[in-house]
Amino acid sequence: MDHLINKIIEKEGFIQYKIDKKCISTNGGNYLGELSEIDVQGKTKDGDKVLNIFVKKMNTGDEMKIISIPNAYMTELFFYKELSKIFHELQEEARVPLNKKYWTVKSYDESEKDLILMDNLSRKGFITPDRMDVVSLQFAEKAIQELAKFHAFSFILKEKRPEYFEKRIRTMKSPFKPGKDWDGFVQNILKTTIKFVDENLKERVENYSVNIEKKYLNYYEDKKTQRCLVHGIVNRGDSFRRRRSRSGSLAPSSPAQSAPESQERRPVACHRVAMVGAPGVGKTALISQFQTSECINAYDRQRGKDADGSEQKVSIMLNGEESEFHFLTGSPEKKEEIERAEPPDAFVVIYSVVDKASFQKSEQELARLLDCDMLRARPALLVGNKIDLARSRAVSTQDGKCLACTYKAKFIEVSVGINHNVDELLVGILTQIRLKRQQYSAEGGRESSPAHWYKSRGVVRASMKARQMFTWIFGKEDSKFKNCENLNVL
Repeated sequence: MDHLINKIIEKEGFIQYKIDKKCISTNGGNYLGELSEIDVQGKTKDGDKVLNIFVKKMNTGDEMKIISIPNAYMTELFFYKELSKIFHELQEEARVPLNKKYWTVKSYDESEKDLILMDNLSRKGFITPDRMDVVSLQFAEKAIQELAKFHAFSFILKEKRPEYFEKRIRTMKSPFKPGKDWDGFVQNILKTTIKFVDENLKERVENYSVNIEKKYLNYYEDKKTQRCLVHGIVNRGDSFRRRRSRSGSLAPSSPAQSAPESQERRPVACHRVAMVGAPGVGKTALISQFQTSECINAYDRQRGKDADGSEQKVSIMLNGEESEFHFLTGSPEKKEEIERAEPPDAFVVIYSVVDKASFQKSEQELARLLDCDMLRARPALLVGNKIDLARSRAVSTQDGKCLACTYKAKFIEVSVGINHNVDELLVGILTQIRLKRQQYSAEGGRESSPAHWYKSRGVVRASMKARQMFTWIFGKEDSKFKNCENLNVL
């Protein structure tokens, strides 16, 4: 180890220095070797300098029943010294935004097959949870999101660097050792998982876990299906409804669509629509624009008038049927108040694309509605307003789509100020209400099972992050992102 540290010191240009080395206890956790911290303090020609290095050293002769330690080290070393650099190149080529990139820990090229050297992040304020502690939901969701990005690179790499993929990724060896010990290890993990998951998920986990230890190993060894850099996850493709062209309008577009004058007038269907969002995003201005096709200083006229609890009405004729919207601009804050109040027929969650805080507020509102079980039988539409203020944009269209897909909401960007997409949104709200009711009737008046209608927000958000990465790298949009913009289908 010493000669490798000396190489790093020389490369970093130290003239004078002192080295402080400390062994790290794993507190009972097996990290496949010895852990150390090495701090180098000294001077270079440019001034004072400090290096904080984390060292993981494989103990020669150590063996584990379920993992090949040498294979595990070689795989990790391959990532830090080679693969992470390719990831960086791919992201630079695609111009992935800085705050959306997949980041890796800085590693040193001096690392060897039994010794890995990297930046010591604990010196920068990062901590590693104890292996016996339960991590926070926020930590777990973030970890899943980053893992999803990592897996996304499997498919990106195969597409962008096919020869490299076949030569270096296809030939990777699994570090796991099949056998009784492996089977027992996997089963113990599953038993622990089943013990702690929510009751409504236990059956799903149990069904998933049948022969999982065999499925995994067979899957990893099957060269026809091996796709992922770590565990061989296959992209099976996503089912989606074919996009239909927009056919909705505020009035019948042809005489054939109009009801005969002699036909008995149908009763007007009334729908209550909750307009949700931070103050100043344009909720009241949008309702006002729904009421008239004219647009005269919409922002100025309505600024500061997001009246709580008010109810405004708008009539709309769609496909020969008249409906009336009752727009509500106030919403109860507490879960108990939401559950007591008469639920609306749809939720329109609005944010301003020039105000990041309002976007974060919209995510909080969607999470609140989901927690109160308000989104399963009612449509939700996420609306980004003020897109005419393009130079001041703080929230990207992709971020809006990602959030909408996470909560199974529809997505549209509008500008009340220049009357852009306002009519499309109004038609879309009514279309979504009708489609939801048709779905409800088709299911015999039963709402879908709460155990299956919605996956974990963290898992879904991670999936959307991976899809974002595909969009940036390949320059073509994912089907689910496209579908969330189609207001004519569920």
